[in-house]
Amino acid sequence: MNKPVREHIDLIKTTITRLEREMEKLKDPVELLKTEADLRSLRLALMHYELALQIEHEVIETRSARGVKGFVANQNN
Repeated sequence: MNKPVREHIDLIKTTITRLEREMEKLKDPVELLKTEADLRSLRLALMHYELALQIEHEVIETRSARGVKGFVANQNN
């Protein structure tokens, strides 16, 4: 977890793409189910990160609109 959130998002997207390609080639039904579960987990993580960035952005915008300055990660106030 030492990477910036955007790097995690890129890594998750890349992994999802790779697993989707692998799934097309899988013959073992058990491995197919495991891969589908992995994809669901990764998609959930991706939604989590994207929503977290959206919430952070909305908080910063709202605080700025109110003229409030304060500590927010990666912002110099």
